[in-house]
Amino acid sequence: MISILSTKTLSASERNLFTDRGFFLEIAPMIQVLPTLSSDELLPLIREGVPETCVFTSKSAAEIYVKAVEGLSDFSPGKICALAPATSEIIENAGFNVFIKGDSAADLAEKIIQAGDIRSVHFFCGNKRMQVLPSQLKEAGIIVKETLVYETIKTPRPLEFLNFDAVLFFSPAAVESFFSKNHLPVHTAIFSIGKTTEKTIKAYTSCPVFFPPTPSLSLLPDMIEAYLTNSNLR
Repeated sequence: MISILSTKTLSASERNLFTDRGFFLEIAPMIQVLPTLSSDELLPLIREGVPETCVFTSKSAAEIYVKAVEGLSDFSPGKICALAPATSEIIENAGFNVFIKGDSAADLAEKIIQAGDIRSVHFFCGNKRMQVLPSQLKEAGIIVKETLVYETIKTPRPLEFLNFDAVLFFSPAAVESFFSKNHLPVHTAIFSIGKTTEKTIKAYTSCPVFFPPTPSLSLLPDMIEAYLTNSNLR
């Protein structure tokens, strides 16, 4: 049986992606996400800029935004730009269109610039957000207004058992939190949600690191099974 450690809390449907295939799944969250504003506090900040171009590079920011505006019959956002597929799906499932989608923060910023008609954006983000997107947009002359909607708190703890076939990471903060208290055996396969997280992982370990072509958790089970089967580790 393939054994997997996730360093992030997973929803029931996300857990099923692994357990339905017979994988053993252990979950040990290494970060906690806390909203910095209530929906009542956030809504006026959203309304004052409508219509405007809103940008999201994290699921947490998108979820907090959607919660603040859900049920408003008179609300119509401006253009929405988001990372795909996980973040954009949250926006679309709430009934809003995503005008521009990107595979990474850098890709999203480039597409916003290439649109040619966007002069300013409202970036909903967390306290650990990377500089890539706002820096690129500002260099292109686009005004970036940032609203901090959540805070990422590291929750490191040593784990007694670490002999997993694969370990999953979903953010640089979780990587930093995990490795501050733990060391992985060199044979452990690490699966990252994207390139930025992969770079952080490589600063802490020589374990093999893999990431999907697009930042989607749903692609990880196939990648894990293919790698471990071909490596005769199953």
